Amino acid sequence: METKVRAVIDTSVYLASFKSRSTTSAPVKVIDNLREGNFLAIVSPQIFLETQDVATRQKHGFTQDYVRTFFGGIKSNIIIISGYYTCYKLDDIDIKDNMILAAALESKADYIISLDREHLLPLKNYQEIQIVNPHQFLKEFKDYESIKNAFSNEVIDTSNIS
Repeated sequence: METKVRAVIDTSVYLASFKSRSTTSAPVKVIDNLREGNFLAIVSPQIFLETQDVATRQKHGFTQDYVRTFFGGIKSNIIIISGYYTCYKLDDIDIKDNMILAAALESKADYIISLDREHLLPLKNYQEIQIVNPHQFLKEFKDYESIKNAFSNEVIDTSNIS
């Protein structure tokens, strides 16, 4: 059974993909890869509700139906978690970003994908979970896929490795 990369996508990335007029922007490409089933997104109730709340604010102008339809369109490639974990790492900076870290811990995610240059991206990693922007994720994901494909048909003898 193939193990897929698991990533928590921050609201900032979802919103950037909703708003982008370019089909080649990194946030749009991340969502395209998600739709194609190339990796799995982790979604907690808190992340869904925040994405819906931020997207439907007057300055962005999206409807709740738009957000629900979007998530409905990717549901086969998302893992919905309970959202019971809590995290306090960013309490003094931005409490809402703690839900992203908590979701990553609860789901044992490989990545957090964010555009938050102020709070999340400076951490670079959190408990062995890489925190990257969409462009970095696409590059690392492409490198991972290349390596995986290169070895998919080979059996590697590890008996000599000590």
